[in-house]
Amino acid sequence: MLQTGGVDAHGVFRAASFPYFAGFVEYFSKGMLLWIGMVEGSVSDRNWCKNVRQALTRCYNSSALIVPLVSLQVACQLGEGFSVLYLAASLFALIRNLRMPCVAILSRVWFGESKSHSWQQWTLLLGITGGASLAVLCGDSNMTSHTTYGIGIVTALLVVPLSSMKAVLEQSILHAHTLSPLLVSGVQGTLCCMIMVAVLAVVQSLGLENFWDTVSMRRSSPGLTINVCLFGLTCMVDCWFGTMVTYYYDSTVEVTAMSTTVFGIWAVQLGIHTYDKSKGEPWLYSMSLWYLFSMFVTVAIVITFVSLRQPRTQLNN
Repeated sequence: MLQTGGVDAHGVFRAASFPYFAGFVEYFSKGMLLWIGMVEGSVSDRNWCKNVRQALTRCYNSSALIVPLVSLQVACQLGEGFSVLYLAASLFALIRNLRMPCVAILSRVWFGESKSHSWQQWTLLLGITGGASLAVLCGDSNMTSHTTYGIGIVTALLVVPLSSMKAVLEQSILHAHTLSPLLVSGVQGTLCCMIMVAVLAVVQSLGLENFWDTVSMRRSSPGLTINVCLFGLTCMVDCWFGTMVTYYYDSTVEVTAMSTTVFGIWAVQLGIHTYDKSKGEPWLYSMSLWYLFSMFVTVAIVITFVSLRQPRTQLNN
């Protein structure tokens, strides 16, 4: 999305750069899961108004549990929005993969022996992290700003423990309370969306991001508008999938499964570059073969790791 251009409010064509507006779109789409959950819960009941009131009451009662999640989520969003301006998308995804060992350690501390990992699982976790690292080290770094490279790295690293705490806390809420995954995700998205409205006003006043430039660029570029809509839809599906994995398994399995997104990003970058040579990442003969090799190895290890973790239904039985 950020590699698409448009005409800003001053009539100048430039590349899109609005990470905070992208954050608003992300949380707006996640907030839609709340209403999807309401519709899902009322399909078999004709008393729609009663269900809506019950759902809203439950949302209000669960807000106290979800507020810490929202605080961590907003902090991560601000940090990621800043670091993605200075790092290649694939390199940013690599740093995020450090959440895997971090979440595993925090889960052990938070839940104790009940969520401990065997030495085989720790070995697989390190293998997944290493495979994803090899993939990105073989990638292209032309999108990296060398003058501010260190700022992006430091910011992305600071986000890792925050996002890890958020994943573990979300698992604790989903497993300890009888809350629907759609409810938890939807309330988070709705509250974060409201906060991002205030954030957009702040960054507008500070000159960090111009909302009117964003509106103008979207109006002038149908392709950018389509990309924004696809981005929101992708965020909704990604949030739903991640929350369901956490609900049925745990946060370690969730971040491990999500680690494969680095290869999806790489594939999209290759496709963009094939269409427009000035964008995306090119196929580099020798290094890209290593990237492809690490993709197959990492995906195989992820499948093996998930197969060793029992779903909650089996554990409860």
